[in-house]
Amino acid sequence: MSGIAKTGKRGPVEGGGKGWPRMEKVPQEDGTTKHVYEKPGKRGLLDLMDAISTENEDFTIGLFTQVAYCEGNASEKMMHTANFRGAMMEELAPRDAIEGALAAQVVATHCAAMDMARRLRNADHLELRDSCERTLTKLSRTYLAQVEALRK
Repeated sequence: MSGIAKTGKRGPVEGGGKGWPRMEKVPQEDGTTKHVYEKPGKRGLLDLMDAISTENEDFTIGLFTQVAYCEGNASEKMMHTANFRGAMMEELAPRDAIEGALAAQVVATHCAAMDMARRLRNADHLELRDSCERTLTKLSRTYLAQVEALRK
């Protein structure tokens, strides 16, 4: 894990390593807003592929979609966490597709652990606190094992 991958297989990554597109709100004609992803720069999909060091377009699109939407519903909170997840994937700088998949798991585990920590903090029943504490402990151990595997 050496930080942001500034160069990819096709040369410098557009924007100095900012290959992941950001989610933003787009006003609709009916007055509502829709959460969509902006186009990720001139090289588009190639930037994403460089960010996770793969040549496979289907893998890139699938992995990005899984990372962005593991929260679930489209909301303001999901928009910000999807942008965070993309930035975290970029910071992990996977060197190939397998590391890209592992990095996605690291991101998902981290987000789940932080959500469980919030639930533990707000738990008002002993059974719920115990359950949250056990789950947070398991997620923390899993996260550490994943990070160690990514470092190898």
